Amino acid sequence: MNQFYDNTETGKAKQPRTLRNINNLPCQYEATAKGWVTASLLAKIIDKFNDEIAGTGRHILLLLDQAGSHMPLAERKWSNIT
Repeated sequence: MNQFYDNTETGKAKQPRTLRNINNLPCQYEATAKGWVTASLLAKIIDKFNDEIAGTGRHILLLLDQAGSHMPLAERKWSNIT
């Protein structure tokens, strides 16, 4: 079964000029100081994804490398993500 979930784009601007007249963006947009995915932003994204997965009763395996923003998440536990 293939199922797609909303992706999240990151950038520096809180309201980028290129997205000014777009009302229905097909993804989530988040702004950070340097346009990077920070540990807190990644945790927010994974928490939202876990909530979506929990509603389906499925469990998934999430693989992360050793990037700096991933390391604080190593000890976190989610209900449907291993």
